[in-house]
Amino acid sequence: MNCIIPFEKKLKFEGNIKEIVSISLEHEVTQNTDEVLGNFIISGTYKEHELSVNTEDFKFVVPFSVELDKKIDKDSFEFWIDNFTYDIEGSEMLVKIDYAMSADEINEEESERTTEEPVDLIVPLKKEEEPIEEKEDKDERDEIEPMEEKPEEIKDERIDTGVISGLETEDDYMMYKIHIVKEEESLESICQSHNIDKDELLKLNDINDVTKGDKLIIPYPNE
Repeated sequence: MNCIIPFEKKLKFEGNIKEIVSISLEHEVTQNTDEVLGNFIISGTYKEHELSVNTEDFKFVVPFSVELDKKIDKDSFEFWIDNFTYDIEGSEMLVKIDYAMSADEINEEESERTTEEPVDLIVPLKKEEEPIEEKEDKDERDEIEPMEEKPEEIKDERIDTGVISGLETEDDYMMYKIHIVKEEESLESICQSHNIDKDELLKLNDINDVTKGDKLIIPYPNE
């Protein structure tokens, strides 16, 4: 995100303004992932009469806020004043401020995964144990290291994020990610986005179609 935002505000003085002798603009800003809040601090001195040698002080604190269309990374946020001008109208001063902001945007899908569901699931699949031939020599049997206990076979196991069914693989582990279906998405767009065959996606999730909010198991491609 990188943008310049115009801002205008009329400031009312107690008396007429004949001349602005000095003026300064400062700002204070806070931000979260959805909006930016802050204050412009405008201060200086002015004359009420052309021939007057006396000056009056002024100071205005002007709040501003901006709602963001996309979530931003707060650590990458930057804010600065791009331009500042003013016009005198009787006892009022019209200030015009162009301020700029930049920040990295947070991917919406990654944000949902971070807050709602684990991204990766490692599913161990049992491999058949090879029988160990018995040795006649007792000493040789004692030297054989015990086999590590294998995880029990998983068949159609239901996980918080969906149902795995009909898995067939020669690997010890399979890597998956969870995709939450959005309103505008279809089976075709999901398959195209994740480079997966439609029949494979339907079979893996044991479904015929998708609706908004469904959680689909998407296998990572084999490397």
